[in-house]
Amino acid sequence: MCAAGCDLENGWCRRPNECRCRVGWKGVNCTECVPYPGCEHGNCDTTPWTCKCEPGYGGITCSERLDWCDKDPNPCLNKGICISVEKADGSYICQCPLGYNGKHCERLKI
Repeated sequence: MCAAGCDLENGWCRRPNECRCRVGWKGVNCTECVPYPGCEHGNCDTTPWTCKCEPGYGGITCSERLDWCDKDPNPCLNKGICISVEKADGSYICQCPLGYNGKHCERLKI
């Protein structure tokens, strides 16, 4: 008889009231997955050895900040101001100077 609450898909027991985790799982009841090694700004969610990134981060270990406004050159043209938008993909908008519009301030208003 395993310990109460032991997830038998992710763990097992050799002795009564014990819960030993299979590879990729951890916690008292083996309900917490182990993230991909080196996962910085993310977690494994429900699948072991994965790294699901927090909003604004990307890459295999979620170590890359997805902020297009930090890139060189600035994605906004004609002296437009890049403003980061808090989304998982590092989205941004351009605040265009007077006389310009478009996603990247690329169009001259007529």
